Amino acid sequence: MDSNLEFYSKKEQFWSSDYYYSANEMKKVESENNNNTNVSEAPSHQNQQHGALDNIIGAFKNIFGSNKEKPTVSQQKKEESAIISDSNPSRLELYPEFWDETPQAYIQLLMQARMDLVMKFAYENLSVHSQYKDLLQKIEPQMMIQLLNKSSKYPQNLGFEALNEKKQELKQDQIFVAQILVCENEQARSWAKEAIENNTQYFLESTDFIMHLIMHSRKESNEFINNLLQKESLSEERQKSVLGKVIIELLSLENNDKNNKIAESATKKLKITAFSNFSEISWEIVAQLLTSPLNNNRFLASEILLSKSQKYPVTEIPFSIIELLLNNENESVRQNGISLLNQYPKEEIGRNWAQILALLSSNYKEVAENVFTLNDHLGVQSENQLQIVEKLFEMLMREQQFDNSHQLFRDYLEKTAPKYIDNIPVKWILRILFADSVKNQLFGFELLKKVNDSSKFTLKQVISLANHEFLAVRQWSWNFYKNNIGRIKSDRNHALGILDAKWDDSREFAFHFFQNEFKDEDWDTDCLIGIADSVRSDVENFGKNLIMKFFKKEHGLEYLTKLSQHPSQNIQLFVTSYLEEYASDQPEKLKELEFYFRSVLSRVNKARTAKNRIFIFLEKEGRKNIESAETVSRILDDLSATTAIQDKAKCIDIISELKMIYPQLNVHLQLIS
Repeated sequence: MDSNLEFYSKKEQFWSSDYYYSANEMKKVESENNNNTNVSEAPSHQNQQHGALDNIIGAFKNIFGSNKEKPTVSQQKKEESAIISDSNPSRLELYPEFWDETPQAYIQLLMQARMDLVMKFAYENLSVHSQYKDLLQKIEPQMMIQLLNKSSKYPQNLGFEALNEKKQELKQDQIFVAQILVCENEQARSWAKEAIENNTQYFLESTDFIMHLIMHSRKESNEFINNLLQKESLSEERQKSVLGKVIIELLSLENNDKNNKIAESATKKLKITAFSNFSEISWEIVAQLLTSPLNNNRFLASEILLSKSQKYPVTEIPFSIIELLLNNENESVRQNGISLLNQYPKEEIGRNWAQILALLSSNYKEVAENVFTLNDHLGVQSENQLQIVEKLFEMLMREQQFDNSHQLFRDYLEKTAPKYIDNIPVKWILRILFADSVKNQLFGFELLKKVNDSSKFTLKQVISLANHEFLAVRQWSWNFYKNNIGRIKSDRNHALGILDAKWDDSREFAFHFFQNEFKDEDWDTDCLIGIADSVRSDVENFGKNLIMKFFKKEHGLEYLTKLSQHPSQNIQLFVTSYLEEYASDQPEKLKELEFYFRSVLSRVNKARTAKNRIFIFLEKEGRKNIESAETVSRILDDLSATTAIQDKAKCIDIISELKMIYPQLNVHLQLIS
């Protein structure tokens, strides 16, 4: 046997006088079981080598004193050749005589084995066995069916050969023929079809035969079975009997893929044989089928409900049951649910409109499309139309329930929404505009352009559009400002929110708009200071420019006081330019600006220009009167203990001068004369 577990059918030996392999020097060694002439023809130097080897072995025996006689190599080879000659070279298995003594083991292998190689071994040995014909006669019908349903051709061949041995007696067995009709073996199925065609009426008289055809299915035989069932018109009693037996069997099945296929196939065959009695099945049975663990039992239930709808008012079927059918994973069940829903009168559809709209959340395209069909049949009823528009807007904000569901909803909205655009709340459109999907955003913008009444928008909504990532949407918000100047001025404080837009182009538009469209009378102090108070540097600069452009002297102190509390270095430097003009000679104003002075002067390594201006201003004001000197000295006395050396020296210098002028000042610094 070689490394691939295959037996050698012939073995040859070669030898060479060299210690390395050379194809030209190799010589074949003849088997020792050949005649003496072959041995005598061996090369003389081979005999010499064997003689030398025998001498060496003999020397070892003498040295180690071995008294046991061991068979020579030639004797072993003779014994092996004798054993091989007695076996059958065509039988590769071990102990073939044992297998042949119990040929029933071959049949057991064919019925239970799973490996094709094992089944091939069993069939080939069994088919040439002397008792093969007798064994075929002993194979029972159920064993035949088991063999014919195996996936390998070897057990199928045995099963079909056994069938041929008993085909005359078995063709009268209705259940056996029905089982053969749906087996794996094509030849056996052809035999069953021929047997049925030759005696059709005999087979169709058996309810059990019809039951077996209904409950068992095979793709290759389905057309034949359906044609066969159509030939027989069952009586009312037999229809009810078949229906009852099939339903009982279906209700007993567990929920798995195999049983679901059986249930679907059985329902289709029942429609052929007993559909006229579907409407007579009780509601209790329908309820059991609907609640059955086997999913495709709902297919039979839906067919029964369809049959009942032809005989009784469809409104007797609760909408909740139709909803259950519409959400079933079986497409046939959903189609039956759609057929039942479409039979509902308009009044009932209107009463159940909220539940029908909920079907837009279905995972199945045909269900959503049917809702659109029902909506179109309702006609122009603004309330219902607006409800479906709102629902579709909601669905566009969710994840897609099925492939391209958003595109389906957008297409329907594109057809419907423009008719009711004046009734659609702006917030719905804005939600679509800011959706994650780019296609939804583009669709929302198309709807936005169709809105003619600008009063429907709040300024907050317009400003949100100025923050949109689409330039076209931002431009729409800019145009809103241009076209509604009166409204912008009347609601100025809210309109200024556009200055905080995240897009530079929106802020640039706002700067240009407010600088050119707003006049002196459109601004007040709080508003200008609020703009300058922005955390954005460009907006802060814009605010300072507005203050300088629309500055009023009578409000100078107010500007100075409020801006002095701004944390920005730029604003604090900006304030220093107004100190001389609006805080000079006013001791009470110095007190109000104390926080500003401390804030600027306490900065470390920052605002040097502003600090220098403040030191000069404080020194000048402190010299003027004792009240101002007290305020200035108090500020500088505190700062001198914490500030950097450069500022500390300046503080001490100013305090010294003020102390010399006003000795009564209460400061920590003591002058030494």
